[in-house]
Amino acid sequence: GHLSGEGHAALEVDLRIDLRHALTPLGQVQRSLENLGSAETVAARIGDRPRLGWIISFTANCLLIQARHAEALETGARALTIAQELSDEPLQIATRIYMARSRLARGECREAIELLREALRALDKKPADDFLGLPVLPATYARSVLAASLAETGNFREAAAQASDAARRAISSGQPDSIMWADWSRGLVSLLRGAAGDAVRIFEHVHDLCRAHDLDAY
Repeated sequence: GHLSGEGHAALEVDLRIDLRHALTPLGQVQRSLENLGSAETVAARIGDRPRLGWIISFTANCLLIQARHAEALETGARALTIAQELSDEPLQIATRIYMARSRLARGECREAIELLREALRALDKKPADDFLGLPVLPATYARSVLAASLAETGNFREAAAQASDAARRAISSGQPDSIMWADWSRGLVSLLRGAAGDAVRIFEHVHDLCRAHDLDAY
């Protein structure tokens, strides 16, 4: 059958979100932001709050990749407000992880840890292999960023445990983006605890993985 005008608009939004998933790992973050900006305009016009929330959340992710952390946190807060208004738990989880990465980048490790523990409390109620519609396994992604945040505060024991758990989950998923995040966290924990040789070996593996799977953004 034929799509209504609103159906066409929703399809355009979905295609632009899919394009973001393709462009961002390739390092084409500015193009992703432009696509998401167009998608946000359409979603707002048709009053589609669920899609709007995801668009704003993915915009926060692009901003943090560009190291625009104040903007990323403001944008993430907007997405979180919509997620809570809609009781959209996957959107809340994803947005908290993105905001935690910006907090970590700003050296606000305690705030990052709090956001990530909140995300993991929700994730632990879901199937371990549930991607929640994201291009990376959230259970691995959240634990990887948590491991890095803990290591920055000197809590190496829990950091190493979280990184190992992230790696185990990533390997089970067989998904390159997830394996990359888990190994990044293992390398960072090794580096921060003074095991430079281990860190170099792990980061060399991460570099090879990124080259093999066109993960240019990393």
